[in-house]
Amino acid sequence: MSIFDPLGLLCPVTIKGKILMQRIWRSGIGRDDVLLERDYARWVDYLDEVRKLSQLRIPRCYALRTSKIELHVFGDASEHAYAAVAYWRAVRPDGTVHLALVAGKSRVAPNKVMSIPRLELQAALLACRLATNIQKEHGIAEERRVLWCDSKTVLRWIRSDPRAYKPFVAHHLAELDERSDRNEWRWVNSVDNPADDATRADCDLERWLNGPTFLLRKEDAWPIDNDVIDERVADDEAKGESINVVCTTHSGDVMDVTRFSSWTRLVRTYARILYFIRRLRKQQRPFDADDVVNAETRLLRASQRRAFSDEMRAAAVGAAIPQGSSLRALDVMLTDGWLRVGGRLRRSPTLSFEEKHPIILDGRDHAVRLLVEHYHRRAGHANHEAVVNIIRERFWITRLRPTVKKVANACRLC
Repeated sequence: MSIFDPLGLLCPVTIKGKILMQRIWRSGIGRDDVLLERDYARWVDYLDEVRKLSQLRIPRCYALRTSKIELHVFGDASEHAYAAVAYWRAVRPDGTVHLALVAGKSRVAPNKVMSIPRLELQAALLACRLATNIQKEHGIAEERRVLWCDSKTVLRWIRSDPRAYKPFVAHHLAELDERSDRNEWRWVNSVDNPADDATRADCDLERWLNGPTFLLRKEDAWPIDNDVIDERVADDEAKGESINVVCTTHSGDVMDVTRFSSWTRLVRTYARILYFIRRLRKQQRPFDADDVVNAETRLLRASQRRAFSDEMRAAAVGAAIPQGSSLRALDVMLTDGWLRVGGRLRRSPTLSFEEKHPIILDGRDHAVRLLVEHYHRRAGHANHEAVVNIIRERFWITRLRPTVKKVANACRLC
């Protein structure tokens, strides 16, 4: 026994067998296993219903001559299946209306669990495809086409921008935009939707075959829901707003040190800036020596970060100093955010911590050059080695001797 139904006129019956077969397959039963008693009883009932189809008669005359023709397609879905059905609505000159079943289409719901709104969206797309195929194959010049859906969520989606939703919904809406016009879609109550008969086991076959009764009335008596059109979209399928953020690393410098020619002026200017910031934060402590020390510390830290950022990152994780670094030969360590020299001097009982582990600076940095010039003047314009020894008590500056020599050569007094 087989059913030949290429137009889907018997979808309310055939879908029952499809749903039952899917339920049996999901139960994990083997090919040669015996059906459960309840499934077997349902299968017997289904076969009895199929046998009765031989007595069914479906009128195939559209009666479209000298009539105003409209194509109405309905879509609906349940957790078990989704379906679509189409009718010709012919309005004769005397005002009487004739409905004719054209075709139907039904599919079981995917094995992957899917939300009802998504199934309703698939039903809407199925209805749209069915309408397109009917128009293509029949070649009837209908006055208009109406697509009916009982899901307000789907209607909100259709009347919105597809790009505002997640990929599944967006792709379906994009095809709906190509195949239909938004003004063709209308809302229908679930009770009056004939496509509902092909989505569940219990159905009203008579309504499926004859069409919904409201189409026999004038258009002003059709279902309408104006709230659907202007209702804003706010649901789980809306795509999250994406914001592109560019992350940059700022060295912390608030001014250009290359604009200064004196270490003292640089430090005091920076100290005044920090004092101004502190006043903005409602800290009323007056300007004092602590501000100058803080400014000097910040300037030296910024100089070290500019010159040895890679070395500081390596020292922070205990990795080797990068190849090609001027600090490769030194035993460096990172303490309190400072990159310092390690070495054997740590064993000295008489030297201070600053003398054992001087801060590492780059002699090519402009701020360090100003610092060396400052020590040159403090030393009374002494010879190069005297200035080097004074600086080495606190700092380990790379290329220190060439830097001291350049400072002395540029000094007017020297």
